[in-house]
Amino acid sequence: MQTARTGWAAAGVSGAGASTAAVAAANLAAEAGVESRTVAAWTRAISGGRGLQGVGVLVIDEAAMVDDRALAVLLRHAATKAVGDPLQLRAIGIGGGFARIHRLGGGPALKENRRQRDLVERAAL
Repeated sequence: MQTARTGWAAAGVSGAGASTAAVAAANLAAEAGVESRTVAAWTRAISGGRGLQGVGVLVIDEAAMVDDRALAVLLRHAATKAVGDPLQLRAIGIGGGFARIHRLGGGPALKENRRQRDLVERAAL
């Protein structure tokens, strides 16, 4: 994601992150260098009228775990594109929407795991 963020920044596009948990949002911010909040915080901002102002690309960490209703709110307000992994764990609430959208839209596939430094963890994931 750092490489993608660098590319977006070079093109003058800002990125932000959304995650199901505050700890994951903090990790995304630290590792990718993008402002990150919880999905709940972003949906509150949207319902409060602020929306996703200034966000060109929204990175949705653990996107497959996001409840379909919250995902619909995020995607409806995403300025340009939403990026996420459709192979993450399933959503706690109504789910499956992100994987379906990804499949229908011919979304890109992750071919290499660079996040885990331990080779055994990389292979397992």
